[in-house]
Amino acid sequence: MSYEFFEIIRRLKREVDEFIEYMERRFAEEIMGDHWAECIEPLAEVRELPDRYIITIDLPCVRDKNNINIKLTENTVIVEAQMYRKVSTSDLLSNIKKTEFSAYRKVIRLPQEIDPKRASATFKRGILILELPKKSYGHEIRVE
Repeated sequence: MSYEFFEIIRRLKREVDEFIEYMERRFAEEIMGDHWAECIEPLAEVRELPDRYIITIDLPCVRDKNNINIKLTENTVIVEAQMYRKVSTSDLLSNIKKTEFSAYRKVIRLPQEIDPKRASATFKRGILILELPKKSYGHEIRVE
């Protein structure tokens, strides 16, 4: 079998996973209602290196790593974190409707599959750093 066949299967699997996640999110929004309205999306930076992704997420108002929940699949990262105090839009902008947020939620889709079992995370001074090794499917070796 050719390499393209496996690439097509991987791409199809990724699309099915994304569709299922979309449906789960829609279902959760209908069931959970206002719960997600209290979440805000944090700033994040995704850096791709040859062998891994490094994701840096800014989580101000989160004091403790125990208030952070990270879920990983082979191509998706979901970060949820509880703030120690509510943040209001009126603190930032005075001319819009007042909305309060007490949690963060960030969903990041990655272009290449990762190995969730080898992932690591650190949290210090409101900054979460995730190191996500990419999955490898084959290796070349040199003949000596």
